[in-house]
Amino acid sequence: MPGFWFRYNMYALARNSWKFKNRDKRKKKEQHIEMDYLAPDTAEQMLKGMQILKAAIDRATNKQITEKQLLEDQNLDKELKITLDGIVNKGLAHLLKPAQGFRLYRMMIYYYASRELIRAVDSLLKQSAPVDPLKQIQTNFTEPARTWFNLGGQLVSEPDIIQLKEQIRSGEIKSWKEVHKAYDQIWEAYPLQRLNHAIFCLLYLEDRPIGDLNMDLFEKSAMHSVEIGRTLLEWTYESRSKDHTSPFRKMVYRNEDEMAAVLGSVDENSFIIEMKAETENYAEAVRNMLKSIKRTG
Repeated sequence: MPGFWFRYNMYALARNSWKFKNRDKRKKKEQHIEMDYLAPDTAEQMLKGMQILKAAIDRATNKQITEKQLLEDQNLDKELKITLDGIVNKGLAHLLKPAQGFRLYRMMIYYYASRELIRAVDSLLKQSAPVDPLKQIQTNFTEPARTWFNLGGQLVSEPDIIQLKEQIRSGEIKSWKEVHKAYDQIWEAYPLQRLNHAIFCLLYLEDRPIGDLNMDLFEKSAMHSVEIGRTLLEWTYESRSKDHTSPFRKMVYRNEDEMAAVLGSVDENSFIIEMKAETENYAEAVRNMLKSIKRTG
């Protein structure tokens, strides 16, 4: 079932990302680690997943299904029986809810892209010199790398990998100290690379060129990201609630009091409380940012 974790186990996914950041107690963080589960590498995997699912659905229906149909036809999955080769070790993989998977992948890519754009606009608005943030982002935009590698937790684009290998082969980089320095330089460039990749994803999903990155598109993407954030909060709550309501999970406890002593209450779960506060703070920050841009614009 593509996108299963997003829809049915969001608590574990969201909490893992939060947990990794909170448990990183290194005083000197020499090793650079991307801890967000939404990043260029995972976004690329989901983009490819969307293409695979779309092609499989087209084959199963023997017609070209439009993206509009995939996004709006909630009954499409009931009509589909799809198998894919090359997914499991032996035999064919039977896909469950492929249209839902397409929608989930698109939603999460959109969330990744819009959040990155909002962070960039927020950073530019806080600069002392007044700037048009969207114009500035357009000016700085370059086509991003589409292939990424995870080097011990640090995401590195394919062009940077190729350049690093060539520098080692040529003797320009001669020691591990210089290799680590190169890693540091790559990490310094990563935020802009990530932003450009996120903008590419947003424009790809909207089928728009970089010149269309205007206030209307920014406002649309920003408000949609708020809606997605609230949906993910709801799914996080639902997935955690299963620990308290599933008979297969409750069977290990003698009674409700024992279960409550071990698991606590969903409503008192510290991570969910924090996620709820962050979701509302994010929504408020987006609303204030849009007001600020409109006033200055």
